[in-house]
Amino acid sequence: MIKNPLLEKYWNEKVSTLATLNAVSIPDPLKERHRLYSLCLMAITHHYWNGLKKGRDGEYPWNPDPATAGGKYLRDDYRGHNIAAFAVDKRGLVIDFEFNHNRLLNSSAEHAEARLVRRIYGLTQINDAWDVASPSAPATDDYNTFEEVTLYTTLESCSQCSGVMALARVREVIFLQTDPGMYMIGNILRNLTEKTALESPLPVPGSMFDFSFFTELDTAFEGFTKEVMTKPFYKSPAGKVDNSPSVTSFLCTALAYDIYARAAKALNDLADGTTQLLFPDAKPVDRAGKEVTNGLTNAETLKEVLGFRDYAVQKGRRATPHGG
Repeated sequence: MIKNPLLEKYWNEKVSTLATLNAVSIPDPLKERHRLYSLCLMAITHHYWNGLKKGRDGEYPWNPDPATAGGKYLRDDYRGHNIAAFAVDKRGLVIDFEFNHNRLLNSSAEHAEARLVRRIYGLTQINDAWDVASPSAPATDDYNTFEEVTLYTTLESCSQCSGVMALARVREVIFLQTDPGMYMIGNILRNLTEKTALESPLPVPGSMFDFSFFTELDTAFEGFTKEVMTKPFYKSPAGKVDNSPSVTSFLCTALAYDIYARAAKALNDLADGTTQLLFPDAKPVDRAGKEVTNGLTNAETLKEVLGFRDYAVQKGRRATPHGG
């Protein structure tokens, strides 16, 4: 006998039913807002890019020769999978950021989203802002949750991170590239926990807010998975080749790097006025759909993400407490 009514609801349904979420309509001003945070996250990831996944020896056919070509992504030691995440509070202030650090910490569980939730609980609080000059909101109680926090991540979340975010009660998770190897687990958990005390965050792909780099990354990765069998990601000095269609290998290629570079430029174009905001006065809405009166407008959000980007690349440290 199935004692969970939500699981029972899907027990005799097709997997596609369980993995499909009801369509969510995102208004254009909110789409612009999501794009601003997404560009910021990609710009930070681009700054810290590293591509030598298998070390400095050997060949990387998908990258230019590091001995002759410029670009830090060709020469820096590999420390992670070029996967990052940051959290944004109800008002629109960025709380903190984190990276995937599986290789650096010799663990397969050090994913960006799970690290970020633990980081905020351990090093800051949900009511704190990264900018010490900004006023912090008072803590609601001694047991903080992420009910009004949106988490942005460069790659679709795995089961571990989806579970951690559900326990933290993250409002929604915005992802900037699909990970087919994660089996749409975010969608499945959302359906299985709908309107419960530990409702899993709503997964929102970049395509839902017209983020062109989402489509570019998905398309490029699909091409990589087809070509890597004949053009390996890596050749060791001993002649062993890596033909795995891994998303973490794709995210160490110049192909992916160039897409992130264009996203970083798009943010710079907004910063210098080359590109103008369409909805500068729009404000965020809370979980109930009401406008947050003291929330940042989209114009103020642009200033927030530019400030956080500069902070992250100047004072932030991968896998260490941030500078203050």
